[in-house]
Amino acid sequence: MVENKFTLKGVLNKIVTRNVPNKKKPDEPDYVFNSIKLETITNVNGREVRTIPELHLDRDANIEGFHEGDPIEVDIYLIGKKVSDNWYKTEARACFLKHSDGQRQESNIYTRPTPVDDFPAKEPIIEDDDDSGLPF
Repeated sequence: MVENKFTLKGVLNKIVTRNVPNKKKPDEPDYVFNSIKLETITNVNGREVRTIPELHLDRDANIEGFHEGDPIEVDIYLIGKKVSDNWYKTEARACFLKHSDGQRQESNIYTRPTPVDDFPAKEPIIEDDDDSGLPF
């Protein structure tokens, strides 16, 4: 099986959300298209090339927990369609995102240290000096 997925590493530059009105059924909600702009550095023939490609998100790609400025890795694949006889449009589609520092996608809520004040105070253990002869 051929797998033509590529991994891009970079810094999340911008999260873009585009709403398109539903013209066929105006009573239904708008279509929402999400994309990200990823700042990448590529070494081409001995020189560094800095680019910011826009990557359209696949249906299953989740951007929750990601913020602008996060170092991330993005798995992408190319998709294209024929627009006219002499023009073929190709775009990169992101299918999986993860933080480059190895954290899970939901890491922003789990890595935050919890203040000690959030834990309830333990009640002191009171030992009873009862000499009733019971072992407990």
